Amino acid sequence: MTNSLVSPDDLAPFPGAPFSDEVTDAAAAAVRVACDWHIAPSLTETITVESTHGRYLILPTLNLTEIVSIYDVTDPALPLVITGYRTAPTAQFKAGMVDLGARWPRGFIEVTITHGYELCPPDLLPAIAEVARSARTTAELSQVSADGVSRTISGRVSHDSSSAIARYTIFQV
Repeated sequence: MTNSLVSPDDLAPFPGAPFSDEVTDAAAAAVRVACDWHIAPSLTETITVESTHGRYLILPTLNLTEIVSIYDVTDPALPLVITGYRTAPTAQFKAGMVDLGARWPRGFIEVTITHGYELCPPDLLPAIAEVARSARTTAELSQVSADGVSRTISGRVSHDSSSAIARYTIFQV
């Protein structure tokens, strides 16, 4: 098993189990791609995002727990430390929306963050199991949609699974 989201044991209670390591890894990878972030476990990583000079810096996470550092790296020879951003654990902060209280500098921002859930969210496990079961038996594709934006995931998934996956998906509009 190479993924850190779920193990075959996590999926054992669901229809179609037992799943091999390979099928579990493929299902976890498909869900992570559809969601556009790693989901679990919690980890610290450095990412670079482009700022459009708005009030919020949007980070690719839906469970931000800590900001370690932020630098404006638009000029790589002269990275500038950014301070003054709000770190209150609001719903916006957890969703990766960081408020500077003013406009963020236009350009590239390097952020070291801790984010993700400690364990795979329980309501996502049945959806991953369904993707695993479906991936074993079909080459079909399903749409996951929210806010008018769609993503494609390998395998046929039910409406309930699609809804669970959508709850953990970053939809950039």
